[in-house]
Amino acid sequence: MNISQQPHIEPTFRTWVTPSTSTLCEDRVQLSDWDVVMFKSYTPILLFYTNPDKDPEFMSTQALTQSLADVLVEFYPLAGRLIDVGQGRDAIECNDAGVLFQEAKYYSSLEEFQQDGYLPSQMDYHRMFPIHFYTKYSDPLVAVQVTRFTDGGVALGIMILHKIADKYSQCLFLDAWCKQARGVAYNKATYDRSLVAVPPNVAVTDEVLDYYRDEHRISGEDHDIRINPDQPKYARTAPDGPMPLKSVILEFYSDGLHQCKRDAHTPDMIKNKIWLSTKDALFAMLFRAIVRSRDVSPDEAVNMIMGINGRSKMKGLDLYFGNWMV
Repeated sequence: MNISQQPHIEPTFRTWVTPSTSTLCEDRVQLSDWDVVMFKSYTPILLFYTNPDKDPEFMSTQALTQSLADVLVEFYPLAGRLIDVGQGRDAIECNDAGVLFQEAKYYSSLEEFQQDGYLPSQMDYHRMFPIHFYTKYSDPLVAVQVTRFTDGGVALGIMILHKIADKYSQCLFLDAWCKQARGVAYNKATYDRSLVAVPPNVAVTDEVLDYYRDEHRISGEDHDIRINPDQPKYARTAPDGPMPLKSVILEFYSDGLHQCKRDAHTPDMIKNKIWLSTKDALFAMLFRAIVRSRDVSPDEAVNMIMGINGRSKMKGLDLYFGNWMV
């Protein structure tokens, strides 16, 4: 009897990638105030690459590891380790300990995986990442897993410690790695924490404190958090709040995004040249969908707080590597 194997992931290779040229130095990269308040947790990015030509050398291990080692010469803090320097602060010890690199095989095709909406019932997305929790000093700041499908397609799972980088910085590093692999010049990051230092003698006014308290208020007299016993163990909860929403994977295409942007502009906005970016239009559409799904009264005010890249609000910070969200 020939029983076909159910799709599953099997790790096949694991190594540590260090900078191709030693970057050892006595200096540590200090963390900014924005870095310090971030959690010691990994931020995931999962990217999928099709291989329509079935090229056996597509995203080869040698090309990926060599280009990663080369790009780490410029992004050398990512090969270091976090160290406690006292007074509630951490720093990056630049010791060239390396980035975790792992490969795995997925026993099905990427084409079938896509047809199932990127979320087959038997699939566990956690298995597409080489590490999930930061627990000790020796844990890497960056970890990568290359998952290869039977049709030559690839999933690239990247974890970067939020304590040292926001999403913008994560993408800056990935862009540099990709360009290094193709032999194309890339932008080099800056780790100058003085660029985001708080100016001296900055006063926190009563107005700012009132705004903070209003945004973080807890309504009602009873502030005890009561957890629904039927709620999944690791799901988020809130005082008397509804059960958490399920995860939803959304797939966007350029033509749909352009149509969304066109629909977001009213005749008055066009007449007065009030333009929304594609990202703003997308977030507005998603926010409207969430509000409508919750059956909120048309008269009820609904607010959304969203972190954005602070580099767009200041000059000279395009290549700043760290956390700078507002």
